[in-house]
Amino acid sequence: MLIANNLKDIMLELLSLNEIGCTYDFKERFNVGLNSLEVLGLVKVIRTKIPICGDHCQRYNDCEWIPIFEKKKSKFKFTKDGLRLLEELSSEEITDSKVDEILQNYLMSIGIIDLILSMLMDNQFITMERLTSTLLKKTNLTLYVIRITTKDILDLMVTLNFITVTEGQIIKNA
Repeated sequence: MLIANNLKDIMLELLSLNEIGCTYDFKERFNVGLNSLEVLGLVKVIRTKIPICGDHCQRYNDCEWIPIFEKKKSKFKFTKDGLRLLEELSSEEITDSKVDEILQNYLMSIGIIDLILSMLMDNQFITMERLTSTLLKKTNLTLYVIRITTKDILDLMVTLNFITVTEGQIIKNA
């Protein structure tokens, strides 16, 4: 589940791995794939000069995902926005409420968050089906990416008090 403090922990872990992370590893350890952070503009897929797993991963000798890497790009690194956000979140004196405030401000500038909140301005609630359909029409996200990231993004929005999700309906908080 992607929540504010979990997001901070995921970003700190990525930083500790020389800013190179494997979505499968993060999905196993944090129950959040790095694709969700990519949709939020915090990381991007490494498409060229893909680092060799053994150069950055302590799990390399026991990794079950190495064959998958030959078929898919699944390693990620920070974007400039991701590094800036991590710097803000990494202050030693930061409180949980300040983490929430920083994340709320950051998310307000993200297209998918803006789209969800805009849809809720016109309706009391939206269904997951309508959200998926709208994301397919109005973003460049594929159905696969929408399916694997929507729950994480909605969970984060719920924990930051943007929305409530009840029985498959997304409702904007007042």
